[in-house]
Amino acid sequence: MDTICEVIPTAGHLDLVYSTMVTNREVSSYRNPTGNSQQELSSYNRSAVTNCEVSSYRNPTGNSQQELSSHDSTAVTNSEVSIYWNPTGNSQQKLSSYDRSAVTYCEVSSFRNPTGNSQQEWSSYDSTAVTNSEVSIYWNPTGNSQQELSSYDRSAVTNCEVSSYRNPTGNSQQELSIHDSTAVTNSEVSSYRNPTGNSQQELSSYDSTAVTNCEVSTNQNPTGNSQQELSSYDSTAVTNHKVSIYCNPTGNSQQELSSYESTAVNSCEVSSYQSPTGNSQQELSSYDSTTVNSCEVSSYQSPTGNSQQEISSYNSAPVNSREVSSDRNPTGNSQQELSS
Repeated sequence: MDTICEVIPTAGHLDLVYSTMVTNREVSSYRNPTGNSQQELSSYNRSAVTNCEVSSYRNPTGNSQQELSSHDSTAVTNSEVSIYWNPTGNSQQKLSSYDRSAVTYCEVSSFRNPTGNSQQEWSSYDSTAVTNSEVSIYWNPTGNSQQELSSYDRSAVTNCEVSSYRNPTGNSQQELSIHDSTAVTNSEVSSYRNPTGNSQQELSSYDSTAVTNCEVSTNQNPTGNSQQELSSYDSTAVTNHKVSIYCNPTGNSQQELSSYESTAVNSCEVSSYQSPTGNSQQELSSYDSTTVNSCEVSSYQSPTGNSQQEISSYNSAPVNSREVSSDRNPTGNSQQELSS
């Protein structure tokens, strides 16, 4: 004769429950004897449960606001993980600890960001390696909110995830104190060099890792053409048409630029190098005396074009042919007085 476990309910709870294995739909009553009520449940039977019953076992009060002091660390699989890792759903309740067992696939999103994209502060995250599309949620656990995030895991990330890792709060105004110096390549450089986009936020330092191709423009002028003061620039050698952006890092804005790199330039880039702010009204305290030749002399001798700005000194290098007119009258035919 087969042994049968009989459960006798008394006064709204179970006074005695045999530990004989139960199966199928009876498990839900055994694990959560009061249904989904607000009653505190101090302990649960840790026998292995399977299939759909896990949801009731892991989250015995449903998605209520009740604090749950402990959870069974029995391995769960498949879709049940989401409920196990986030036992109160997406509520605002503080959750002090989570089981750090490796999770895979789509469950990672719930494990890494247990309350969804809420504003709640989370003091720590599990550093287990994550892969594929889940990285974006792991590195930016509160979405693109304004919440300060004190630390990030520096595990190597690859491909499209770099943009989220480098700029964890999107393009918000939040100050970011440190960035990981892991080498990045290709199109990701733009996000790494200018982590807050083109905002007005002050950026204290940039990684001087060599960059190539079209990324140079972002590295040399990390905030685009904004009015923000930039204290230093990377002196990595640049070539070809990038020089114009390197030597005039803020374009033709009115911003004061205290210093320029004296790297030798040649061909058509000289005009931008010698007149770093174009034809603006900005005062320029010094110019590089690198030898220039051919048609570039006109820009070198009159570094601000034909503006009304006073120019205190000029390079006395010999000039010839039609460039003499620019050397003698460096501001063109303006009304400006020339003292010497």
